[in-house]
Amino acid sequence: MPKVRATIQKKEKQPNQKADCPFGCQDGWLVGEGKTDAGKLYRYTKRCQCLLGEIERHKFKNLMKASQVDGLEHMTFATYKPRHKTQEKALNIMLQRHGSFFLCGPWGTGKTHLLTASIIRAISQGIQAVKISVPSLLREMRKFGREERTNIEALAWEIPYLALDDIGKQKDTDWTDERMFELVDRRYSGFVDGKTNTSITSNNTLTELKDKIDGATLDRIQGMCQKLFMDGPSFRTRKET
Repeated sequence: MPKVRATIQKKEKQPNQKADCPFGCQDGWLVGEGKTDAGKLYRYTKRCQCLLGEIERHKFKNLMKASQVDGLEHMTFATYKPRHKTQEKALNIMLQRHGSFFLCGPWGTGKTHLLTASIIRAISQGIQAVKISVPSLLREMRKFGREERTNIEALAWEIPYLALDDIGKQKDTDWTDERMFELVDRRYSGFVDGKTNTSITSNNTLTELKDKIDGATLDRIQGMCQKLFMDGPSFRTRKET
């Protein structure tokens, strides 16, 4: 196929031209003319940058809904205001890079806020991501019995970035131990291969979790996640007036 050199030709404003488009497109499309190496003229259309921007915004909105953080767009790194030096340290570390983190500490210290912020950043960077509450995930699994794998479980296995909220709040049974091990083992393998990252929150430290989850599961969490302990007063505690 001959090489072509294409140039976009300026057009007179048309009735269907988008008024707010800086490129002067017609309904999101630009009409162009080009020449082949043999000098033959041809015409073509291509998507305008303004339309591509709309597509990206629509895609971002859909991903936010699918990631279970829809409506939490305000929970960004910029809006998190540390009230303790451990919270500030956790924020600074997570700001530096996308990765796998284990955020633990008392309730109300902003662990879920930082977890949500990491999801929003991942999606904005084109990384597929989802946030799931561990108790909710296990409830969904139980609906379909032991053998059938649910859509949400399959998603949790494969998605490039998974945020697991509130591990340790689930009831400790042989069934939950088995399913959590399968999930974490899969995530650990993906982490080792450089394909996935997993961040987790818990009100329990890694030592305290020994009584709540299987030791092999805990070992894999320690192997893939950087521990970030967050202390301080609860953000939910109202100030006295």
